[in-house]
Amino acid sequence: MGEGDDEPGFIRLEFAELPPEEMLSRAQDFHQQMAGRRTTRHFSTREVPRELIELAIKTASTAPSGAHLQPWTFVAVANQELKSS
Repeated sequence: MGEGDDEPGFIRLEFAELPPEEMLSRAQDFHQQMAGRRTTRHFSTREVPRELIELAIKTASTAPSGAHLQPWTFVAVANQELKSS
């Protein structure tokens, strides 16, 4: 066991090292995905199911922060009038 493993709420990382060829293949795929990202300044007016928004926020809230001391705050605003102000 490592240092801090016995702390309440600690979840030990289960890690299985992959063969070098698999790591390289995954890294190349990930690089291609990241290289294709683009900033968007124009958004669709199409409705997005609330469940998808909630899952995206739930996923984002798992992002690490420095020493886990900066708690993330996310807000989903559906009211167009509020968005415009």
